Amino acid sequence: MTESVDVNVPICTAYDQWTQFESFPHFMSGVREIRQIDDVHTHWILEIAGQPREFDATITEQHPDERIAWKSDAGSISLTVFRRISISKFQILANDRRT
Repeated sequence: MTESVDVNVPICTAYDQWTQFESFPHFMSGVREIRQIDDVHTHWILEIAGQPREFDATITEQHPDERIAWKSDAGSISLTVFRRISISKFQILANDRRT
């Protein structure tokens, strides 16, 4: 699954928000809670089709204001790329796939 959104905020603002995993429930449906365990480990609680799902994930790549990737112990890989469109606008591309 790949999704994208164009945003009109400084790229550092969006990247910083995207790396604050605990805030995901405020803007992502189905995400109930994410706890940051340490610099590279997170614990996720989702609700999918009315059923709770929990898993741990490890950040595998992080380049500030450019990209962040993580792999879950549930078998999915996620990559989010921040791509500049113009001086004041850029695109967030999120790709999630099962391994």
